[in-house]
Amino acid sequence: MEKQYDEFIKLIHAFKRTTSKAKSHSLAQAEFMTLIAIQHLGMSKKKKGMDEGVKVSEISEQLETSKPDVSKKIRSLEQKELVKRCESKQDKRVTYIEITEKGNEVLLTNKKEAEQFLTNVLKRMGEADMMEFMRLCQRMREAMEEEIKELKKGKDGYEENP
Repeated sequence: MEKQYDEFIKLIHAFKRTTSKAKSHSLAQAEFMTLIAIQHLGMSKKKKGMDEGVKVSEISEQLETSKPDVSKKIRSLEQKELVKRCESKQDKRVTYIEITEKGNEVLLTNKKEAEQFLTNVLKRMGEADMMEFMRLCQRMREAMEEEIKELKKGKDGYEENP
């Protein structure tokens, strides 16, 4: 099992190195994912009739990362004029993040680049292998979630935070 563990860790690091080489010319991968999260959360709010931006806490939750990490990414995106901070009309203490027009253009360009890259990878792998790979990745994620749930159980076998 130790050999499998070592091979798995090597594979994860190799994936990370490889995907970092495929990054866009204009955005770091983390910035791209942050913009996607802001866009997704913003569209979800608009569908519910909410005409406001997205809170840093919501982005943090969506990306499963810390608020300070998200704030750092937001500052970087602000410097590039891809997002802006807006005060809440109801509560001046609340700040929302919105994607600028320039941010939407950059996001669209980066999405097209990512889609083209994945299309080319899919062609190289073949559809059957790609579908099997995605199925196995999903199963691995589910197994990890199950293990995390088990780890969170208290000493007496009951979950602490169900």
